[in-house]
Amino acid sequence: MASVKKRRKGVVLELTPDEVALLQTLPAQLAPVLEGGPTASEGADPVRDRLFPRAYLDPTEEKAEHNWQDMVHSDLVKEKADALAVLAESLERVANADRDAKLSLDRDEAEAWLGALNDARLALGTTIGIAEDHDPSSLDPADPESQPFFIYNWLTMLQGTILEVMFD
Repeated sequence: MASVKKRRKGVVLELTPDEVALLQTLPAQLAPVLEGGPTASEGADPVRDRLFPRAYLDPTEEKAEHNWQDMVHSDLVKEKADALAVLAESLERVANADRDAKLSLDRDEAEAWLGALNDARLALGTTIGIAEDHDPSSLDPADPESQPFFIYNWLTMLQGTILEVMFD
């Protein structure tokens, strides 16, 4: 299980080879969601809708929503893609470890990780239908259909631990 420790200007993650391998899949999984422009209509792609929520919920404000998306969408995509690139690049430093690896992240890298982990959690949570009443203790480790929920819970734990350590 990943551990996170504070260091002077960032954090140090200790990750198993399986955790590194899992994290390395995130950029490729999220890249297709980031490609292209804003979704044409709400509900067309629930994952994209979750990663790029509407600024104007009132359906009579479609023009304002369109203007908002025109103004900020490309910046949001770039920010999310940059965070995934930082995640991928930093994981390359420990990619070939055959045992637990210590990965030092400076503050900027750690903040990029937080963004990438959050996007991965939002995408996965939307895909598997995580609800507010989700109870991780009810999962059966022997059930293959529980695997995405375990991954979601692990990403949540990792993100929360990095946040706690950084801002403690």
